[in-house]
Amino acid sequence: MKQLKNKLLVCNILLCVSILLLVYTTVAYFTDHKEISNTLTAGNVSIELTETAVKPDDAGNLIKDETLPRIVGRETETQHDYGKVSPGQIIHKDPTVKNTGNEMAWVAVKVTLTDGAGDLHKIMGFDGYDGVDITTILTGGLLSQRIHVGTWNGQHDVWYNDNFAMFQVPSRREGTYDFYFFVSAPMEEKQSVTIFDTLTIPGYWDNSQLQELIDFKITVRAFAVQTTGMGTCFEAMQKAFPDYFTF
Repeated sequence: MKQLKNKLLVCNILLCVSILLLVYTTVAYFTDHKEISNTLTAGNVSIELTETAVKPDDAGNLIKDETLPRIVGRETETQHDYGKVSPGQIIHKDPTVKNTGNEMAWVAVKVTLTDGAGDLHKIMGFDGYDGVDITTILTGGLLSQRIHVGTWNGQHDVWYNDNFAMFQVPSRREGTYDFYFFVSAPMEEKQSVTIFDTLTIPGYWDNSQLQELIDFKITVRAFAVQTTGMGTCFEAMQKAFPDYFTF
């Protein structure tokens, strides 16, 4: 009897940005299949994480530069210096995940806000709560959609709708705030999703508050898993990437 061990194909890509906007990518593929007296073609699960190139407008905001291709993260670190930030400054940033493989895939994204020399909770947090409000500085994309708040897959205070679910796992003592985005439906070949598209420095922040952004960093990591044998995106991520999705 012909047998074929289920193949697991997964891909994760990393995009990191600070006030100096460091952008880089790591990619890893894991395949496992067995052939017995026949020829098989393995499917391919692959994703790409990119963002739009930007340029300053007359007001100093960073807008889309339509003349340049999208920035694609590399395995080696690439630094993009966007200069000093100021109150009210708008930076166009649109980390976008695209399914570049030939298989449908479950896709999730982990966005991490990291303190540098400052204290993010001081300017973005809530009294009595260790988390921060991501929409204080990041808007658009999935974050612009109407959401409900409730319990989802055993997680509390989840933002969710028909398209995605997102919840936060803060580590205030370490100065990191992880936001997990799960795309609700499998992504088809060439389909893409934008997590957010604008980084805004609130106009009411003064110099002392801006000092809390020294070495502040946003890290975006994208994950993809085959749909075969995986009932939901949440299940797929926990099985394929337990180091990142065990809560």
